[in-house]
Amino acid sequence: IWSSGAPPYKYSDDHGVTWKSIDATSNFYQSFPGDGFFYKHKTTSMYRASTPGGTYTLISSDADLSDARQDYRKVGSNYISRVSTTSGPVYSADMVTFTVCSPSAGAFSHYSYLCLTGTTLYGAAYGGGVTTLEKSTDGGATWTSPSTIDAGAAKQNIVVVMNGTAFLAFDLATTNAYTATSDAGPWTAATLPATQNYSGGIVGFGGYFWSSVGTTLHRSTTGATGTWTNVTPAGSTLNNCHILVTNAGTPKLYLIGPS
Repeated sequence: IWSSGAPPYKYSDDHGVTWKSIDATSNFYQSFPGDGFFYKHKTTSMYRASTPGGTYTLISSDADLSDARQDYRKVGSNYISRVSTTSGPVYSADMVTFTVCSPSAGAFSHYSYLCLTGTTLYGAAYGGGVTTLEKSTDGGATWTSPSTIDAGAAKQNIVVVMNGTAFLAFDLATTNAYTATSDAGPWTAATLPATQNYSGGIVGFGGYFWSSVGTTLHRSTTGATGTWTNVTPAGSTLNNCHILVTNAGTPKLYLIGPS
């Protein structure tokens, strides 16, 4: 299971059946990239341990590390910060020396939330009024643009999500979205069922796109306008949930939020 945030005081290695304590005294961001080690970071420092609740040792002090670059994943031979609220994510071959990712066109969307499928990464770049889909097959070191997300209104904070081979790109804090059936496009303008303010509020899982907004949960196979169905669980008291898909064993979908 993957954990990220500040601070995650508990972790689970059995799909949430049981929870264990971790580092309840310090405000660190945690990443479990799947390389056999566990990491925490704060500002420009990265620490590593062999168990989630073990002793963490400082392994890096790099100016490209920051609280805004989170959720480090192992992608091929590199590590990459899948979440970034700065100009772009960072990548590293060893979790010691980090380099800022540069898209092929424009600049990464201010809120980068990279989509990962196998060893391929997708994200969005914008600049000069043009938004492009960005693709990396080498863990974030180099990027190409297979298509332009060019339908609909002006875009600024685009997040890209995949459901199988279907793509959904949505603009944060709006209902504007764009769909495609391959990374080559073409892209079609679409409307979300509600304004999406969270990058983690839409995921692809089990043949559907899932969208959590306020007290409602919707799903759609394509993300197209009018295809979203309200599937809010009966009696649900969850509100403003993020959605998490576990990446170990048999994947499971979780709604995470206040009750």
